[in-house]
Amino acid sequence: MGPIYQLIKPESLLEDHIYFYTYFKSFIPEDECIYMMPSSDIKLSFNFADCAFIKDIREKSLAPVKTAAHVILGLQTKRNFDLILKKNTLYNSLVVFFKPHGFYDIFNISPASITDHYFSLEGKAGKELTELADKLSRIGYLCDQATLLNNYFIKKLEQIQVKRSSIAFASQSILSSAKTLNLKKLACDCNLSPRQFERIFKEFVGISAMKLQSINRFETCLKLKERIPQKKWTNIAFEAGYTDQMHLVREFKKLSLLTPSSIHWKSGIDGKHWHFLRKLVDVNNV
Repeated sequence: MGPIYQLIKPESLLEDHIYFYTYFKSFIPEDECIYMMPSSDIKLSFNFADCAFIKDIREKSLAPVKTAAHVILGLQTKRNFDLILKKNTLYNSLVVFFKPHGFYDIFNISPASITDHYFSLEGKAGKELTELADKLSRIGYLCDQATLLNNYFIKKLEQIQVKRSSIAFASQSILSSAKTLNLKKLACDCNLSPRQFERIFKEFVGISAMKLQSINRFETCLKLKERIPQKKWTNIAFEAGYTDQMHLVREFKKLSLLTPSSIHWKSGIDGKHWHFLRKLVDVNNV
């Protein structure tokens, strides 16, 4: 049986907080390395079969370590980790993709504390989520798993009594724009001074607004190349708001340690493991 990929949107009450849920199941015949690229979302990953290994590329001397069954992957400002799937293993995961401010809204855990890191579920969020993972493992269909997740997250929102911030508007404005926004004007739109805006934005989202713009521009380039593979990087650089192609190349190397042409090839444009790379899904049009 070939790989199974499924995607479902959350309930409307959660759409301001969560992009979508994905399900992935596949037998891995050979060792595979998946680059964990810069990403503007926070992932909550439930694994119901063999665990993957994760390599922290910031620590070249460290060997890959086996991940916990269920993990939280913070917003990634650059390529920090490679995920290694061992041959002759079964990989079966359910992943929740949170919007930058959504994780804070639901769990009241500062995104800054998990940015560029990953943690075991129990170690960071307690036994409650571990019990949820156990319930999810006994459900065979994504639609039923999504229903359980929807009910759980809605209840969490009610318990925490979320006070929505204008930062939610600001982060969504950044993510929905193909080009760079004027952050001083965005701060003004939020009725905040630039300094207040930056401090509160980082508290809610986990990184600065400027860094989020950089990651969003990176992701925009990958989406543009995926939709029209023959489009030249020079044109993509212009559409994404880079000053020129060399500006794009410098940013790509800074964020992923790869050039644009090699990242496009290495990432597997055939769509394999797309829910880790989030290239084939335009989250604004799911």
